Amino acid sequence: MASAWDFVVLQAGDEAQKVAFEIQMKAIVASLPAGPERGFIDYRVYSDWPPNAKIGGGGGTLVALDALRTEMGEESLCEMRILLLNAGGYCQRQPNASALGKIFSVLPRTDAHNNMYSMLHVKLDSYMPLLKRMRPGVFIAAADALEYFRIDESDDDWTLDRDGFVVLAHPSPPTIAVNHGVYIIDRSLLVDRIISPASGGGRSPTVVSVPVERVLQKPSLELMAATNAIWNWRGQDCVLTDSAYFMSSSVVRSLLALYASHKPITCEVDCYGDFLQPLGKNANMDYLTDSTRVVAGHDVSMISELERIRAELFRVLHPFPVEALVLTNSTFYHIGTLKELLYHFCDPQSQFQSHFGIDRVATKSKLTNDRNQLSAQTRIMGSYLTGPTTTLGKTVIEFSHFANSVDIVEDCVISGCHYDRPLTLTIPLFITTIPIQTSHGLRYVTIAFHLYDDLKKNALKSAISWLDRPLSQSIAERLTDSEAVSLWKLPLFPIAKSMTESFHSTIEMVNGVVSGNYVREHGIDDENSMSMADAIRSKDVNELLNYRANLGALIDGNSSPE
Repeated sequence: MASAWDFVVLQAGDEAQKVAFEIQMKAIVASLPAGPERGFIDYRVYSDWPPNAKIGGGGGTLVALDALRTEMGEESLCEMRILLLNAGGYCQRQPNASALGKIFSVLPRTDAHNNMYSMLHVKLDSYMPLLKRMRPGVFIAAADALEYFRIDESDDDWTLDRDGFVVLAHPSPPTIAVNHGVYIIDRSLLVDRIISPASGGGRSPTVVSVPVERVLQKPSLELMAATNAIWNWRGQDCVLTDSAYFMSSSVVRSLLALYASHKPITCEVDCYGDFLQPLGKNANMDYLTDSTRVVAGHDVSMISELERIRAELFRVLHPFPVEALVLTNSTFYHIGTLKELLYHFCDPQSQFQSHFGIDRVATKSKLTNDRNQLSAQTRIMGSYLTGPTTTLGKTVIEFSHFANSVDIVEDCVISGCHYDRPLTLTIPLFITTIPIQTSHGLRYVTIAFHLYDDLKKNALKSAISWLDRPLSQSIAERLTDSEAVSLWKLPLFPIAKSMTESFHSTIEMVNGVVSGNYVREHGIDDENSMSMADAIRSKDVNELLNYRANLGALIDGNSSPE
């Protein structure tokens, strides 16, 4: 079997994100060994199509497969092993990844050469044992999740060299499963192959291959109980939850044929719920008309299209067999919010740190002051701190340069910032500086939100909270708009000529709002201010990466502070 993916494919949300991904992939390729040793032969980045349409991970998968077929032909495509990562979206719940993408987010860990590990690097390492037993096809995984699993060499009765689907299944508490896909397996197979060996004093295998009878998507506890999805494992109720999965070339051919007769798709298709629920001998079609999870704003015609696409996917995919690799020594980690980031990176209760080798406060960073008081739950990555630094509890500082004292409360995430004055943060805060291109050239904007601000919520301006306070308390104008907006799209943050000036302007504003002494005299729509959405659209990816490279050189002692 193969020792490297023929292609790693990233699916971006739009053309701007595609450009950002391509720049970063080019840099990653340049930093890795040539050929199979880097884990993949080549890569491609595709953007969702048509533009401005929300087509979901399923729609993005179809677009990517169609683009690959156009480039290399269907026969060649179906002879390849492809890792497809649905990496689109602008990470509104984890905005430290918004500018560059979640798949390129770094972990507080380095490799043998002291290079930062990204989500992509970890996935390439994690999936290698699976790739070695995989026939040609496509392996689909999410960009905002990592799967930890251990497979003993003595457990040899498993393979991904199958026609149809092979899904990874993880024993998980039912309370977790309500937000995931759930696989229903014949209970007798679970007893014979997993539960009985352990109860008899033997060793349960680390991986068991069993057929799936039905797939549920974000089921209620009542539905899990009614469908016998819940079983007892190691003294606790468990269900088998989803993560990544493999589909063989015959499935790829069927999906390409479906897409050829239905493109363009303009509704949101899920590569988990809509691709996997048709599978299994007991698959139920009730979900075809379930629009409860359709994105708000879809009109009746889009919902009708979604129902039609779901019905076609059921017709095409239901005949294919589906096998689950039950990974008994595994954990699925979702890192899609700032709270999840802080918990898994920092909190000792999370097994993430032991599973992925996170055991240091500072990773590829330089802290030069001997008066630092750092919480053991602090994670500092790719940063240069010269003043006395105090942190309390869970805190993440990444790619930042602070040349003066820093005093930070618990639950802060600081990303890509440069500041040369004393800094004190008194509330749980997310703050980041983004380089942008404007009509006046390169500028900077620093974005700040309370950790508990809801960036995605659409509401009237008068009903929006910012920094955990009503927006109306810090804005002089009367907020009487009838149109709903989101905090993500409100241009609250001043544009500046330098990183330090930008950071200072925003932190002064934040401190004023928190103390109740700040009132914005000019309107929200002032032309000298930006929203997070504006900043992401205008971001200068090359400048952002250059900043990180220069900061890395400073940390390594290859340059001097300005």
